[in-house]
Amino acid sequence: MTRARAAVGIAAVLVCLASTAYIVAGTVSVHRLHSTTAASNHALVDVGGTRDLARQVQSAMTTLWSYDYRDLDQSKTDAAKLGTKGFTKQYASVFANILELAPEQKAVVTATVTQVAVQRLHGDKATAIVFLSQSATKAGSDTPSTAAARLKVGMQRQSGTWKVASVVPF
Repeated sequence: MTRARAAVGIAAVLVCLASTAYIVAGTVSVHRLHSTTAASNHALVDVGGTRDLARQVQSAMTTLWSYDYRDLDQSKTDAAKLGTKGFTKQYASVFANILELAPEQKAVVTATVTQVAVQRLHGDKATAIVFLSQSATKAGSDTPSTAAARLKVGMQRQSGTWKVASVVPF
């Protein structure tokens, strides 16, 4: 009987060791899955947050890239509310060209966002791909001109509000 008991004891120890190894291996596998870039990208799992961000990106891009030569001060004020300090400085150089040319050409530009795809959402930072079209009317032209753009838009949440941090055409 002692040999039988010893065999049962050894078998029990082996089962415990095998179970422990199995649990450790499973824990490591789960950790690897949750540590991937995709798993930390809330754009893939947070439907409400992604939808909200996409709406804010759409609104911001429409406002930033639309203007009327008769109301450029309002366009500049609206744009300043939408961006981070760094982006607002960057946008000011672009807007300087608009301030110079729009009154002279009597330009009215209407931007329409046709698609927003949130590429990455993690914490207070996000990236979206934006497809935008602009229609411009100018004095002396009966036909509006149109242009299309693809933009990679960086967003940063500040005090609970998403702000434009960067815009890069590609």
